[in-house]
Amino acid sequence: MTLGRLFDTLGRKPMIAGSYLGAAVLTVPLAWVFVSQLGGPWFFLAMLVLTFFVASAGASAAYLTVSEIFPMETRALAIAFFYAVGTAIGGITGPLLFGGFIESGNRELVAIGFLVSGAVVAVGGVAEILFGVRAERASLEDIAQPLTAADAEDGGQGDGDEETQAQRLRRQAEQVRADAAQHRATAADLRARDGGGRSRDDRMRAEETLAEIANLRAAELEQIAEARDVLAAARADDAALAARAGEQRARSLAERQEALGAADEPTAAQHADRAQAAQEHALAIDEQRRSAEEQRAAEHGEPDDTDERPAGPEVHRARARLYEARAAVHEARAAAAAARAARHEQGASDAERQVTRAEQQADAAEHRVTAAEHRKAADDIGARTGDAEVGQRLRREHEMQQRIRERIERRQTCGRSGLGRLRPGSSAALASARLWGSSGYDGAAERALDREIDVIARALEEHGTIPRTELARMVGARYWGPGRFSAALQAAVEEGRAQRVGRQAIAPSDSG
Repeated sequence: MTLGRLFDTLGRKPMIAGSYLGAAVLTVPLAWVFVSQLGGPWFFLAMLVLTFFVASAGASAAYLTVSEIFPMETRALAIAFFYAVGTAIGGITGPLLFGGFIESGNRELVAIGFLVSGAVVAVGGVAEILFGVRAERASLEDIAQPLTAADAEDGGQGDGDEETQAQRLRRQAEQVRADAAQHRATAADLRARDGGGRSRDDRMRAEETLAEIANLRAAELEQIAEARDVLAAARADDAALAARAGEQRARSLAERQEALGAADEPTAAQHADRAQAAQEHALAIDEQRRSAEEQRAAEHGEPDDTDERPAGPEVHRARARLYEARAAVHEARAAAAAARAARHEQGASDAERQVTRAEQQADAAEHRVTAAEHRKAADDIGARTGDAEVGQRLRREHEMQQRIRERIERRQTCGRSGLGRLRPGSSAALASARLWGSSGYDGAAERALDREIDVIARALEEHGTIPRTELARMVGARYWGPGRFSAALQAAVEEGRAQRVGRQAIAPSDSG
């Protein structure tokens, strides 16, 4: 009355693990009360009742729910096996170990028996956390597919090569389509009849639903057959991925069949969510397959795409990352749909937030693909016109933008970590005021700072370690403006293009 209903609301894993671990924790004060005789026998009896109140629920449910992960045809055997093995171990070790403790008349030994039992129960709780399956409010067929259903999915044949099985599946699909057409014919006949009232309408809707279910079943068989064909071909490196995608689509179609034939709306919605999860998994696998193709194109120099977009190793790698990001989006959507199907509201909410983050990352990856395509187009134009400096200038510009981006992120991080850099008289503060105004980022000032850092780095490479004042004179820092040299030198040190040696000497980054 108190704990039983929680197994289908909170769930199997938290309840079994919680009851086992809770009983293990309660065993410790129970053993202490037994040794100290605190509160007399009635208090000890109350503690004993409380411990078994928690422990018995998990013990009664554990061997029953563990058997759920087996197909229905073997579930009774699994229940009998677990119960028999557990009873045999407990029935042999219990009397031998604990009987000796009790016979000794020593309370400390009996208390050790309590602690040993608590440790064993704790191991059971940890095992449930590691290996338990969340199976609450789900049918046995959904937890573990029946053996007969698996045989039917394979077209009733367990032998033969992949191509032969694919042909058998297609033959079965045609038979199922014939059944669908027959259901539609029956529905059309009923529609043409006069009279019949509500019973005729109900039967007509039933026939139409059966026709739709049959068409989905035929499409499911076709998807499985296509997966068999891909496996039989075994020519492409991503044949296994394509086969897995086909299997997920077949599963999605099977769940849609279950949704159409569900007895109530909640069950239908559950199957619909599972169908969406399987479909999203299939889309994620497709994106992974495309990413693998782009990776091979980047590594082995395979021919560019047939479309008009420019392609090269950099573009292929950017596209591979884009497809990986899109795969992450589909996986997050699949997780959200699976959480909705399991009625885990918190899990669904967390998954939806992950979907949003994954979509943002995919948008960023798409922009990077566009940038890589434009850089490749600039290189191609330079190659055709004989102006090789076009591509080189573009790449230098890209490298400079990357340095500026990292510099801005580092400055923002420092800004969040404290206000010491803004103290009056700081050269960094003066430089920051020049680079950042009320309108935000000053691109011209950032580019000027990058040029100043480059001048400092080149001077150090040419002259080696020199005093700070001498370096300022060499680069003409007095013409840069107040605080500019200090800010540029600090940025050069932070970016690893210069290093301080002693209090006043500056060295190039590669010097000892």
